[in-house]
Amino acid sequence: MDNVVPSSECVTAVITRFRQLLNSSWSSFNEIMTAHDWDNDPYFIDDWLQANWDLLVCRQLVGQGAIQQFGITPRDAAAIKTPFKLCVDADAELTVLSIVGKPDDSYGLYPDFDFVAVADSSGNLEYMPIGGLRFKLVARAH
Repeated sequence: MDNVVPSSECVTAVITRFRQLLNSSWSSFNEIMTAHDWDNDPYFIDDWLQANWDLLVCRQLVGQGAIQQFGITPRDAAAIKTPFKLCVDADAELTVLSIVGKPDDSYGLYPDFDFVAVADSSGNLEYMPIGGLRFKLVARAH
């Protein structure tokens, strides 16, 4: 795909659909995870999330591999080399790392996926409620 940046409305709609997929499929996926052989395949959940991120977010917006990986760490956010960076629309310095839930006192891969993990340019981690957030892609200089 060429480096045409989709509108914030388009990016936000795609992120919303990805979040809906997580919320609607997590109970079924949880059953699969319960029976999974984690000793021989410890990255199963990461691979599943990344495959869906690639198909439902990256490919829909700008092409597979053109946006940072799902679930990167704040430290990794500063070193993103992809053609586009997914950010919070109101502040391009806030790089989106993942979509998470907070069922109790900690954030993680839990439904309802109501929060976005973001990192600022210094690598500081923050969690923002997803409701009302808009997202955008920022083209990176080559």
